[in-house]
Amino acid sequence: MGHRMTLRFCVICLFLLVMNSLIYAEIEAQDKVDFAYDNLVLAIDGLSSDEFTRLPKATQLLVQNMPFLALIILENSRLSNSNNLLAKASALRLDGALSEEYTCAILRRGKSILSAMKQLRATLKDASLSCEKDARRLHVDPPLVCAEPSIVARRVDALITALGKGRRCK
Repeated sequence: MGHRMTLRFCVICLFLLVMNSLIYAEIEAQDKVDFAYDNLVLAIDGLSSDEFTRLPKATQLLVQNMPFLALIILENSRLSNSNNLLAKASALRLDGALSEEYTCAILRRGKSILSAMKQLRATLKDASLSCEKDARRLHVDPPLVCAEPSIVARRVDALITALGKGRRCK
């Protein structure tokens, strides 16, 4: 496994340990939410890696569950910026069960996240550029973690419609 991939997987593994210890540490809440978003990006990258299937099964399981843990942290944060970060995650490649869990996280937030979603829709090009910038900052190839703008637009439109109708997660 290359040095870069090893480093990413170490970061993801450390994420679990750090998140467990955050209960006792004096880390600012905003740092925790930003850290969760960054690890969501890194976990999506890890899942898309060609080397993923060559990892030990226990490590695969850890990496598979990392994006869900990051979403839980983002969803349960009540900081003002957490709605923006949760909305911003719409620009990420969210496939399968992760897409379903993301949709539920947005719908559970309800009307409180609607303005962040509408703002994201109004600045969709900026959201895609922001995803690419975040990916580069984390030394990740943007096409591996950032969704196509047309997919993001459809996702955001569907979520705004569902939120407007008061739809809940099944």
